[in-house]
Parts: sequence; structure tokens; C-alpha cells
Amino acid sequence: MGIGGSIFLLVLGAILTFAVKSSPDWIDLQITGVILMIAAAVGIIITLSFWKSKKSAEGQAAQDIRRTNAARREARRAEPQQATPEQRKPQQG
Repeated sequence: MGIGGSIFLLVLGAILTFAVKSSPDWIDLQITGVILMIAAAVGIIITLSFWKSKKSAEGQAAQDIRRTNAARREARRAEPQQATPEQRKPQQG
């Protein structure tokens, strides 16, 4: 549903519960509004929990990448420097 849909349901439920005074005989708009607000609250909680879990997973992946890059830099520093082709040529003199 997403955060936008949840907020829309919350507003619609609040309007039906608190602002609408007339009600048809076949439906109670106040109860309908309360049900919509409860559904919106559940939707917001679920959306925020998914955002939190996604954010922590992305943070873990970024941390793993930083560790990998640091290990590569250390490995490059530890490798002996290879001579360039010009340095390998014997000196003629």
C-alpha cells in the first residue's frame, strides 16, 4: 500500500469519523472511518518496518563493500612493485 496510500486512508477515515454528520441507514460512516484509520495505521507500521529492514540491509552491504575495498588497498600495498619495461632493459653504455 505504501506510505502515501496509508496517509490517504488515515485522512479519509478521520473525515468520515469526525466531520460527516449524516449517515445512510445501510452503513455507519463513523465505524467505517474508524476501520479505515486502523487499516491506515497498520499500513504505516508495515511500510516503516520494511523501510527499516531495507535500510539496515543496505547499510550492511555498504559496510561489506568498504571492508572489501580496504582489504584490496592493503593487499596492493603489500605487493612488491614490479619494474616497468624501461627499468628492465639492461643499460648499454
